[in-house]
Amino acid sequence: MFSQLIGYLEKFTSLVDAIGEIHPYAKMATTIVTSVIVDQRNRDDAIKDLVDEMTSAYALVNGHSRISNPDEARKKLLKDLAKQTVECAYFIRDYASIKSFWKRAAKNALPGSDIKGDVDKYKSVFIALRRRLTEHGGLETEVHLRDMEVHDNMNLQNLAYVRGAGLNSAKNCLPGTRARILDDLSEWVNDPEGARVLFLVGVAGAGKSAIAHSLGSRFDGLRRLGCFFAFDRSFQRERHPESVLSTIAHELAGWNPDFKRALATILRDKSSLTHTTDIVAQWDSLIIQPAAMVTFIGPVLVVIDAFDECISMDLQSRRILLRCLLNGSASLPHNFRILVTSRPEDDIRKALRDRSLVASFDLSDFGADVASDIDAYVRHTLQPEDPEDDPLDEARLSQIMQMAEGLFQWASTACRVILQNPAGSTLRRRFDRRIASIVQGGSSLDGLYSSVLASTFPMDEEEVVSLFRSVMAQILCASEPLSIDTLQSIRSNASVGDKDDVSLVVRYMGALLSGVDDQSSPIRPLHTSFRDFLTSPSRSHIWHVDPDEGHSIMYLGSVVALNKGLRFNICNLETSYLRNSQIPNLRQRISSQIPSYTLSYAASCLKDHLSPRRNSSPLPLAPLRKLLCENLLLWLELLSVLGVVSTAPSVLRGALYLFSDAEHNDTRTRLQDALHFVHRFSYPISQSAPHVYISALAFAPTASVTRSYFTTSFSRTPRISGVSRDWPRAQTAISTPDSVHTVACSPDGRQIASGLDDLTVRIWDIESGEAVGAPFHGHSDIVMSVAYSHNGHRIVSGAQDSTVRIWDVYTGEAVCEPIQGHTSWVYTVLFSPDDRHILSASSDATLRLWNADTGEAVSDPLHHPSSIWAAAYSPDGTHIVSGCANGVVHIWNADTRESVGVPLYGHSAGVTSVACSPDGSLIASCSQDSTIRMWDASTGAALGNPFHGNPTLVQSVAFSPDGSHIVSGSYDSTIRIWNTKTGEQVELLDDHSGAVYSVMYAPDGRHIISSSEDRTVRIWDVAKSAAREVVSSRSDSHAAIYSAVYSPNGRYITSGHSNGAIYLWDLDTGRVLGDSFLGHSFVVFAVTYSPDGCRIASGSGDRTVRIWDASTKDVVGKPLLGHSAMVLSLAYSPDGQHIATGSADSTVRIWDTQTGQCVGNPLHGHSDCVFSVLYSPDGQRIISGSKDSTIQIWDAGLYQPVGESIRGHSNAVRSVAHSPNDGRIASGSWDTTVRIWDAMRGEAIGEPLRGHSEAVDSVAYSPDGRCIVSSSRDMTVRIWNAQTGDAVSKPFYGHVEMVMSVAYSHDGRSIVSSSLDGTMRIWDVGYIEDATKTGLEVRQLSSRTRSTSVLIGSTGPNRFK
Repeated sequence: MFSQLIGYLEKFTSLVDAIGEIHPYAKMATTIVTSVIVDQRNRDDAIKDLVDEMTSAYALVNGHSRISNPDEARKKLLKDLAKQTVECAYFIRDYASIKSFWKRAAKNALPGSDIKGDVDKYKSVFIALRRRLTEHGGLETEVHLRDMEVHDNMNLQNLAYVRGAGLNSAKNCLPGTRARILDDLSEWVNDPEGARVLFLVGVAGAGKSAIAHSLGSRFDGLRRLGCFFAFDRSFQRERHPESVLSTIAHELAGWNPDFKRALATILRDKSSLTHTTDIVAQWDSLIIQPAAMVTFIGPVLVVIDAFDECISMDLQSRRILLRCLLNGSASLPHNFRILVTSRPEDDIRKALRDRSLVASFDLSDFGADVASDIDAYVRHTLQPEDPEDDPLDEARLSQIMQMAEGLFQWASTACRVILQNPAGSTLRRRFDRRIASIVQGGSSLDGLYSSVLASTFPMDEEEVVSLFRSVMAQILCASEPLSIDTLQSIRSNASVGDKDDVSLVVRYMGALLSGVDDQSSPIRPLHTSFRDFLTSPSRSHIWHVDPDEGHSIMYLGSVVALNKGLRFNICNLETSYLRNSQIPNLRQRISSQIPSYTLSYAASCLKDHLSPRRNSSPLPLAPLRKLLCENLLLWLELLSVLGVVSTAPSVLRGALYLFSDAEHNDTRTRLQDALHFVHRFSYPISQSAPHVYISALAFAPTASVTRSYFTTSFSRTPRISGVSRDWPRAQTAISTPDSVHTVACSPDGRQIASGLDDLTVRIWDIESGEAVGAPFHGHSDIVMSVAYSHNGHRIVSGAQDSTVRIWDVYTGEAVCEPIQGHTSWVYTVLFSPDDRHILSASSDATLRLWNADTGEAVSDPLHHPSSIWAAAYSPDGTHIVSGCANGVVHIWNADTRESVGVPLYGHSAGVTSVACSPDGSLIASCSQDSTIRMWDASTGAALGNPFHGNPTLVQSVAFSPDGSHIVSGSYDSTIRIWNTKTGEQVELLDDHSGAVYSVMYAPDGRHIISSSEDRTVRIWDVAKSAAREVVSSRSDSHAAIYSAVYSPNGRYITSGHSNGAIYLWDLDTGRVLGDSFLGHSFVVFAVTYSPDGCRIASGSGDRTVRIWDASTKDVVGKPLLGHSAMVLSLAYSPDGQHIATGSADSTVRIWDTQTGQCVGNPLHGHSDCVFSVLYSPDGQRIISGSKDSTIQIWDAGLYQPVGESIRGHSNAVRSVAHSPNDGRIASGSWDTTVRIWDAMRGEAIGEPLRGHSEAVDSVAYSPDGRCIVSSSRDMTVRIWNAQTGDAVSKPFYGHVEMVMSVAYSHDGRSIVSSSLDGTMRIWDVGYIEDATKTGLEVRQLSSRTRSTSVLIGSTGPNRFK
């Protein structure tokens, strides 16, 4: 039945080989039909008749005389024929396989399909096609592709999706090019046994996107393209990891009616999925579940283009999306195909190893085809538009083809350069005039970009080059592509440059930017490689563009635009009785009342330009204060009508950082109150703009400064009786479907895990309160305890079903089979500090230890005399504490599993919870006897009197991260905060309406998390209550701390602050010694001691270096002047005779400490700020690290560079350190890594040290050279083994802002860290042996009155048995 048809198809394919529009479909049809094998039992008359009609049609076609050179009408006919054949082949193939499966159990065994009706339609099409051939194309035929018309009227407009990220046929490959890779990809799509997901990887400029769009167009022609989603760094505000899957679901619903109905059913049951940002929940509920409810005939293609441009502020989002594509592909229907294109970045390469359901193609494997494809592209593109214009000769064309060296983007850019501005010049003249600059750049994209810019802008005119950098900085940092008009408007509002700056720069860059010919078209780089080139100083050199400069312009221009444009009732709404979504013409009102896009952009994207991580120079703050203090409500009204109220908290938090100095205390008070206002009323404000004034302002507490300020301006605000005086302490209340027995906070403080009465484990976003992913199902009874692993990757849960389960945080999947061994309820579970073991406590009177990877028991049970309701590890993992139903606390050796000392007696009823203090010296326990007790962990002795105050049993107890406070939760619905030392109650929190089952501190120490019988999880802001209990060593200073170092004798610490002050601290008392060192007028970025400890040197943003007498605090000599920009780093030579300094002026200078004179000339070599300098231990070398991403080694005597710059980091080198005992250098970078280098050879040693999630700002070697400590903007401190690169401890949490510096004490037993949160922390690391144990914070020195630190503790049981 098939052999004759196959023969005809193969002949047809060969006949149309040269017709690019037809051949791909003909080849596809042949391949699919050839693969269809239908045995005799599954052949029926309907299929036989269809195949006969197809055979007859091709017999007629192949005998036609004009098939090899058809006119346009016949070309369309033949294309329709081939596409119809592909569709029929899909149908027959899937019909055959499913019929075999169903054993002809029903009349129409193909679910969801009318078999006879489809066959009749297909036959009628082939009959009509034959008629068209015989009638010379006189009739049209409607090709019957699978009916994808969507008749369901279910409205999916509420499902979040991204517009404009779809297929663009203008980006297709030139017809006839990339044929082999496109055919191979087509075969993969059509192969029923093919991998569900395929990654197409290739270097920048290799043509990945063109291939993706071409493949998408090919299958769109067959109505087989379910969705096309293109990431683009220019649109990163919209096209981010959280927006991909909802967009795919939306497009699939528009493509397939069955999928739409299935999706609608799911969304009706859970409407919150329409706007969830939880990627795992999106994958499961928006893709997998509805797809499983549909039978698809033939393949379904989804394309995700440019995954390497998938960028998020939260790096975890990209990892989760990638994990869904890889691990979740097995759950996709067998005929789903997802093509992902990407550069071969590290996470992509690593993820593709050993993946059976994921395939990959590397474009470098298709190199043999690329040369001919580029040849065809260049010939086509450089054809003269004017028929009378002479074409380019072969020599000229070959010059471009050869230089492209396989990069389509190079060829494309070179062709655009030649073709631009053609008026008044022939093609040959334009070629001859511009080829010299193209050739000068060589065959690399970087070289081409440099030569194009050099031929466009005069390099010797600094003013022009500076204008280029400034305008391009704006374009590159914009949250979305903006037009010339909008960019210029923002620039003018920022009072930068002249009115035509943007147009003057971009009008000549048509070869590199799109949108340059129209004032209102968005400007964007034509290829991401151009953006990468400009932002990398080591690649672009003089053309380097610093996005920070753009952010500063966009920040100020946006704020000024808002202050100018805001007004009351900005959209002239007539009523407050309608939600925003119910106003039928709201979009039109926005367009008419806010005609300038500048105001809309400023409101939506201000948060993107306010981040302190981006703005290194001081920003004008007066306009921002006016916006957020005087125009707050008008701003919130605009955010409401634009639908972006969710951005307000980020803006306010960013502003609080900028107004951190003491002189802004009043503004900070206003901003903090505004943040409370937004948190409390964000929902009504987001629903209806008028309710900013009618509801939010009216119901604000009477003591709110926001209410006090604005009620006079809005005198008609409703007066509501019974309004509370103060803001509620519960910042967020998360409603849950059932009582919540237990909560745990992730180590990064971003998520909360909870165990519920409904037998599930659920994760919540701590900021938004939204559910993250689907519930974890598996337990058959109430979940009593949950805990995170210390690396945050796993959750363990224990339940009344007597089992322990381990879950993958990202996928929600069980890591292993349920852990069985207990014979009764499991009350407490937790990971050991090294994450190797899991501890579980049960009412079967045993403690059990399990392997955290396999779930296997690692020892015999630890037996107790009664039920065990609570357990905790000591911070160093050496001991286990357990609390029993008989009121006794036990201590165990974690290694030997033997009891330590005597049991701790004191409670008169069951012990419900136990916790160890962060330094391991104390044990806290609470009980059914309504008391809390403190114990000495080493002696077991009771400390002081019990803490009394709860009228009913105390259910849970936990230490604050700094150990200064204890929080407890009780059955009387209250939460109480206690002073650890005095036992006095500090605070009472009583918003819960049911028993409080579990309490804990978040890692930032500023929040408490609680769960309750009342079906809520609550997050409490307790920074103020903690602050009242902390004695500040310097209450008049609120400045961020940029640098802190130990004195050589180990008795003092010196710190440099953002207000220009320097403080000296006594390590024994933790107090400031006397007044500050006064002299600097701006931020002190660096401080250091002379080797003998008698002098202190400091470098400041005021461009000076000062030397101080360490004992008298007097300035020694005059300030050292010479740098033309901020002094960012400095170091003494080992003999104390010289000081090396690094500056934002890109130079290193060396100073004589006796004369204060600069020695020799400044050291030039870096092209951007020098962030870090230090001397080698022998004093012969100086090492510097720069924002230009390089490290340079200098001869300290000759003042010359030694060898080439060391390259390897992909972003600024923020800090360098030299090993004390070998020739190694450590560096920390804004690319989030720490690297180790051979100082002699300049080569990297081993792989980068990865662990930090944000920029690394400081690194230091331990005195013995065995360890490296690093600090990061992710607010953590980490310690690494200097030889292996392995982490030797878990991260140290405690700071709540960026950690700017770290330093070892001279005996190596402690580390000091300083932060923008205004605190220094001292970490005891003396007991780290063999690089295996954890550091603990032993005290805090504060220049702010607040307490923050790392959380270590446990939650207790909630019910008793």
